[in-house]
Amino acid sequence: MMTKEQILKAATLSISAHNVQPFRLAFPSDSEILVYVDFQRLLPVGDPHLKDLRQSLGALIETLAIAMSAEGEGIEIVEAKQTAEQGQPMARLKRTSGVPKDVLANQLTRRFSYRGKFTKKKSIQNHLATSDGFTIEFLTKPADLKDVSQIFDNVNYRFLTLPGYLEELYSWMRFSSSHPKWSKDGLNTESMSLSGVEAWGASVVLKKSIFDFLAKLGMAKALVSEAGQIQSASALAVILCKSHNDIDKGRAFMRAWLTLTEMNLFGAPLSLLTDDKPALDLVQKKLNTKGQEIVNVLRVGPLGDSYKKPAPARLSYQEMEWKK
Repeated sequence: MMTKEQILKAATLSISAHNVQPFRLAFPSDSEILVYVDFQRLLPVGDPHLKDLRQSLGALIETLAIAMSAEGEGIEIVEAKQTAEQGQPMARLKRTSGVPKDVLANQLTRRFSYRGKFTKKKSIQNHLATSDGFTIEFLTKPADLKDVSQIFDNVNYRFLTLPGYLEELYSWMRFSSSHPKWSKDGLNTESMSLSGVEAWGASVVLKKSIFDFLAKLGMAKALVSEAGQIQSASALAVILCKSHNDIDKGRAFMRAWLTLTEMNLFGAPLSLLTDDKPALDLVQKKLNTKGQEIVNVLRVGPLGDSYKKPAPARLSYQEMEWKK
């Protein structure tokens, strides 16, 4: 049986929007795990309807299920709420036994976000069907990557100009290793593949007053463009899921990302595409989704053997435990 410490360490391997790591675990008995929300780590502007929170909960549950399978254990959902309440668990999980090791267990520590440009290309088939409740469709044509990069840049710029969005994002960005939370949470510039000069530039450009000034000059959109990174990818991995439940989608997203990792495809999600209905419709037109919903889109490609994976920005396992 996995120890509490091992389970908490596994929880640090999960994913969340802006890497806010909003969940805390409690262990009322040997057979039960409760999942609470740290309300100081919510994103009221970026995630007003808690869609990202619910999907992050699904990703956490899937992460725990995969990690615990390595010790012959499993997880059953007793209750999973669609909203969060102060001081109340968002999910109740039951530990089970006799579970075989998940085929993706070894990928948990290999998965990471790569947000830089790719220098190599890899030939990828257009479709990957799975038995895990999700499908991955790959957009590989340069014209498709160019189209989606333009769609993403438009959506990204629109969100950055929404009231409060840029300030909230900026509060989770770590522009210098001297930041007290550089290795703890949020988006540090090492994880964003920014050089020292680029990090300094981003810290200036993304200040609200300066960004607004640059926007008036018509310069801001070009400065925050990610078209180069997107078009350098080997493919856009579009994750599809039949379920309409956000928690199920989060579980599918986690498994899909680990599946891509197993294929030695690395990259970063373009999550804003799923937060904007017109953008989502444009991406959907490029696919035969067959009644499935787009969960997320990742730009992916190979990384050379010499690439050094950045140290993850993660809370300690002690900080993952719920404290009343």
